[in-house]
Amino acid sequence: MPSDYTQHLGWPTLSCNLLLRSALCGDRAAWAQWLDEFGLDRASWSEVRLLAAVAARSDLDVEPRVRGVQKFIWTQTHAQITPAFSALQALDRADIPLLLLKGAARIAVCPAVAAQRLIRDLDVLVPLPQAAAAFDALCANGWKLRGWQVALRQHDALAHHAWALSFGRSEIDVHHYSNFLNRSEDIDDGLWSRSLSVEWHKVRVRVPAQSDALALALIHGVRYSAERAADWVLDACAVLDAPRECDIWSPLLREVRQRRVEFVALAGLTYLSTLREIPSEVLGELRAAAEQHHRSLKIYTSLPCVLHSIIDL
Repeated sequence: MPSDYTQHLGWPTLSCNLLLRSALCGDRAAWAQWLDEFGLDRASWSEVRLLAAVAARSDLDVEPRVRGVQKFIWTQTHAQITPAFSALQALDRADIPLLLLKGAARIAVCPAVAAQRLIRDLDVLVPLPQAAAAFDALCANGWKLRGWQVALRQHDALAHHAWALSFGRSEIDVHHYSNFLNRSEDIDDGLWSRSLSVEWHKVRVRVPAQSDALALALIHGVRYSAERAADWVLDACAVLDAPRECDIWSPLLREVRQRRVEFVALAGLTYLSTLREIPSEVLGELRAAAEQHHRSLKIYTSLPCVLHSIIDL
C-alpha cells in the first residue's frame, strides 16, 4: 500500500485505512505499518472499533490485547442493544412495521457480527405515516428524547429524519426517513418493498436487500463524522463478500439515481475499489452522472450573474 495515502472527502483516515486493509484483506504490511506508526497505546476510538475486525483474522499475528478488544466490542454492543429490545417490542405491540438499518441489520441476520462491529445505538426505520405513533409508543414506555432535539423541542417529523431516544444507557434512533439527505414522502418505498423479513429476539423485523444495504452504507458513511468512524466500510464489504442470488449493481444504480446521491456513491465506491473489485462500468456511470450534476450546478449558480447582466442592459 502506498505510504502517501491521500484521504478524499468521506474516506477513512490513514490509520483507519491501514486497519481496514488489515481486517478486510489480511494485509500484513498494512498491519505492521499501523503498529509502527500508530499502535495500540495511541489508538483512537475509531481505531479501537476496527481492531475488533482485525482480531477476527487468523492470518495476522495479533497479540492478546487485540483479541481482548474483540470481547470489549461484543460487550459494548450488547450493553447497548439488549435494553433496546424493549423498544422494538413496544413498537411491535403497536403494530408498527420495523426495518433495521446499518449494523443492527447485520447483527439481526448474523449475531456473530457483534464481536466485530460496534453498535453505539440501534437504528430502526418506521413508515412515515406511523412515525408519530412510534414516537408516542416509545415515550409511553419510558424512552426520552436526547441531544439537540431536547434543546430545540423539535418533534416535527418533517424537520428531520429520525428521533434519537434513550432509556438509561441504551439509545435508539427511530428513523422515519432512512437518511438525512433524502426526505420526501415516498423516497423509501422501494427500500421497504425489497426488504427481507427476519425474526430477532422474538420480534419480526425487516432488513434491507443487499443493494439497499450497500447504498445505505455509502450514504451514511461518506459524510462528516465527529468520530471519523469507518464502520460503513465493514458494512459495505460485508455486502460485497456475501453470496448473491441476483445482481446488486443495477438496483444500486437505480436507487442512487432516484435519491440523487451519485456524488456520494462515487466517492464511497472509489474507496471500496481499493479493497474489493468494483465493476468499472458502475464507476463510469456514476462518474458521468456526477459530472453532469456538476455542470448543471455551475450553470445554476451562475444564473444570478446572468440575470443581473440582463437587467443592467
